[in-house]
Amino acid sequence: MVKSLKAEEMEWKQLTPLIKAKIVTGNHIMAQLVHLEKGTTMDTHQHLEEQLGFVLEGKLEFIVGPNHESYIVEAGTIFYFESNEIHGVQDTPEKTVVIDIFGPVRKDYLHLAVDMTEG
Repeated sequence: MVKSLKAEEMEWKQLTPLIKAKIVTGNHIMAQLVHLEKGTTMDTHQHLEEQLGFVLEGKLEFIVGPNHESYIVEAGTIFYFESNEIHGVQDTPEKTVVIDIFGPVRKDYLHLAVDMTEG
């Protein structure tokens, strides 16, 4: 059986003053539709979960690794961070929309997610 949900019917969750997301989870994966406003930055961090992302519109500059190497990704780009890889956002020169996928599920966002395994 296919379970579906219209993203337009979900409420936005404010992750930071400049970042909002609509988050869904399955048993072992999590996906987020993320809007980053112009000027968004994010401190370097790392997490157990692998992360794949699809930049749908806009662009942003990642800083990655212990040497803070800079990588610019823009609409049409797919990116990947390994488990525990250090990364952050240095700059978002324009409004940017990203789909992030995490595996396994990020427990720190679980309370914000719609559980697609229910109902």
